[in-house]
Amino acid sequence: MTLLRTVFSLVSCLALRPCAEPARGADVSWLTQMEANGRVLRDSAGTPRDQLDLLKSYGINSVRLRVWVNPDSGWCNKADLLTKAIRARKQGMRIMINFHYSDTWVDPGVQGKPAAWAGHDLAGLVKDVAAHTSEVLTTLRDSGVTPEWVQIGNETNDGMLWQEGRATVNMAGFASLIQSGSKAAKAIFPQIKVVVH
Repeated sequence: MTLLRTVFSLVSCLALRPCAEPARGADVSWLTQMEANGRVLRDSAGTPRDQLDLLKSYGINSVRLRVWVNPDSGWCNKADLLTKAIRARKQGMRIMINFHYSDTWVDPGVQGKPAAWAGHDLAGLVKDVAAHTSEVLTTLRDSGVTPEWVQIGNETNDGMLWQEGRATVNMAGFASLIQSGSKAAKAIFPQIKVVVH
């Protein structure tokens, strides 16, 4: 019976939808900054290689790219994201966009708002999340890049955009922010897979 179920699953997979190759990925968000700072990756023979080309040669077929709202350094902003996403697309890689909804790193202990959103209430933040998500993904779409996944927030163990979206204080607020980003992403790319981190 187990063999029969396995065969049925395989036949169903082939008949109903293509079986996706497993994602083997890496976060390459620092790619352009490393290159600008003169960092060079080399293969096992010591030959300098383009970072994405080298990763692809080792079986990486997917990349995650973070995007910040208005970072002081300029790295990981919309323009920098677009540069990396176009390079990944040219390598035939699958792409995940990781929205931090901040001007810098966010993680389980820090979920700071972008400076431009600092005085906004929950309703304003819901609009900000939708507008930023839409703007970034529209830029990618218009440049010929179709991400497979979108990550709404980064390390959102206790929500995002504190205090309004802090899960332990306002779970409904956190949910409304996630929904806002998800809806905005689906409006640009209806088939995109939404990830909550």
